[in-house]
Amino acid sequence: FELQSKAQTRNPSYVLSSTANEIFAANEAGKDSGASSFHEKSGRISSTAGPLQTGADPCFLMLFDEGRYLLTADYSGGSISVFPISEGRLQERSDLLEFTGSGPVEGRQESSHIHQIRQVPQTEGIAGEWLLASDLGADAIRLIFVSRVSSMKHGESIMPVHVSDIPCPAGSGPRHMEFSKDGRILYCIAELSGEVLAYD
Repeated sequence: FELQSKAQTRNPSYVLSSTANEIFAANEAGKDSGASSFHEKSGRISSTAGPLQTGADPCFLMLFDEGRYLLTADYSGGSISVFPISEGRLQERSDLLEFTGSGPVEGRQESSHIHQIRQVPQTEGIAGEWLLASDLGADAIRLIFVSRVSSMKHGESIMPVHVSDIPCPAGSGPRHMEFSKDGRILYCIAELSGEVLAYD
């Protein structure tokens, strides 16, 4: 391996790239956390935006709606931040969905801690745009519906709405999720209990 290029950014704890040579980073820095965007061309990386304010300590990024939006899982903030993307560049945050909750493990579950976001695959009997968010702090997998909205500031945008929760065992600390190939089984790593949880 040979280093081609680098771009300076504040504490990039998670990085995601797109097929269009766009690069996005979660800037994990407590209350000063954010998300940034970059562009790679001919082996050179240049900053295009950010850091733009997220909830505290984002630890996961997800592209949504064919790359039109970036969503961040904000661990310490217990929230999900939504950023429109225009020509590969992050725009100002358009929405923030905050959660509350706690669990029995002292020092780890004092509040909601969103660790990952996954889109629910299209399967028989499931329609619309649904997301799941693992909440390590509240022992829950959050079920979220993404609605389409219009606003003067952002034009057409998306708004995640918390619908309900899938409960996890007390003190388990759900962290990372993966679906089976047919989309019918959800697996979740429970960080605090050291288990793999499975849901139909």
